[in-house]
Amino acid sequence: MLLLALLLLVLVGGLAVAVSGVATPERSTEGLTGEVADGELSYPRHSYEWANLQRNGDRLAYVHEGRVLSRVGVDVSEHQGAIDWQAVAGDGIGFAYIRLGYRGTSTGALARDARFSDNLAGARAAGLDCGVYVFSQAISEEEAREEARMALDALGGAALQLPVAFDFEIAAAGTGASRAKGLSRDQMSSIARAFAREMKAGGYDTVIYGNAADLGRYRMSDLVDYPLWWAEYGTPVPTTRSRFSLWQYTNEGSVAGIRGSVDLNIDLTQAQ
Repeated sequence: MLLLALLLLVLVGGLAVAVSGVATPERSTEGLTGEVADGELSYPRHSYEWANLQRNGDRLAYVHEGRVLSRVGVDVSEHQGAIDWQAVAGDGIGFAYIRLGYRGTSTGALARDARFSDNLAGARAAGLDCGVYVFSQAISEEEAREEARMALDALGGAALQLPVAFDFEIAAAGTGASRAKGLSRDQMSSIARAFAREMKAGGYDTVIYGNAADLGRYRMSDLVDYPLWWAEYGTPVPTTRSRFSLWQYTNEGSVAGIRGSVDLNIDLTQAQ
């Protein structure tokens, strides 16, 4: 009888735990960007309803109650060559992110994108909203500030409609090993914040760009003050639950005025 009583107590206790779990469920971490700290999500969740996402060829639109709450844009660099920006604007593109410059993955040398000035001037003349991005390989806060100062110097106070993007990737295609491969999450987060603070002092906001692997290298709880630009290809909807403003959804887009394939992005700011 004692054994039976103990068995019943265990079963009831287990049921009580299960019922308690239903009443106050732990927040799921599946599909989230970045680490999880102390059982809590490290970055706020988005509230998008992907049933509202519509696809027409390689173009996406977020439509809610008959209203389009999104726009499609491109991101480009010198690798696209000369661009006919009037044709780009005429093909339904609403904004452009233009590479401003980069730090070398092995040497660490800073360089301005060869077509930055032409692309920014052309996109603005075509009436597109513009942002710029900096490919970082900073290994210290001072190097991050140096990259920001390069951007501020190149912009010269020019007005941008979109935040400056901080793009930190460990191994960009064809560039070899990254000098920043061994950085910790704390170091990565401090570097991103140093860049953003320097840009803010110069009058520009910052958005953090990356795919799941890139963003997973940050301590995301330290970056909640900055919007995200999520990169993920080959999926009908983003798999992350983390809040983001932009989604780079393909690198195989086709846009009039741009030779070859180009990255396409959907801006979901209005849908947040």
